[in-house]
Amino acid sequence: MQLVIFIVLAIITTVAGIIMVSADNIARSIYSHVLALLGIAGIYILLYAEFMAGVQVLVYAGGVSIMLLFALMLTKPAKGVIRALDHPRRAPAFITSIVLFGLLSFSIAYARWPLQAEPSRIMTPEVIGREMFVKYVLPFEIVSVILLVALIGAVVIGGREKQDTDNEEKEKS
Repeated sequence: MQLVIFIVLAIITTVAGIIMVSADNIARSIYSHVLALLGIAGIYILLYAEFMAGVQVLVYAGGVSIMLLFALMLTKPAKGVIRALDHPRRAPAFITSIVLFGLLSFSIAYARWPLQAEPSRIMTPEVIGREMFVKYVLPFEIVSVILLVALIGAVVIGGREKQDTDNEEKEKS
């Protein structure tokens, strides 16, 4: 029964991911993103990682997707400029994804997987917090810095596009 549920969730997640990257409408892409994240949360539940499933739903499916929808609603496209969502570099992207898929498939096929499952630990939020801030504090801080740099970059790029839009409106009037 678990295998059937896993296959259904994997199909839902994969189809939603394909729709997400190929949709012409960005709102449809965001909704597909939510569906893909919910499918991943379902897979976490199948793996007895309920905490990760909760974080997946609250942070990613909830918070990040709502932020994307607000960004979509609050930004105005530049007048007279129609940007296509379709990128001319599809062929290199497709080749790169095929190569990456091959490398991952090769790594998974030839990896030495343990034949016996490790004894499961009870992962409470307290245990996860202790592991994150004691054992994995350096990766946690690196991710924090990367997210901060991405946020600053988004603000700089957004500010630059707003200045360009304002300058175009002044030139027209």
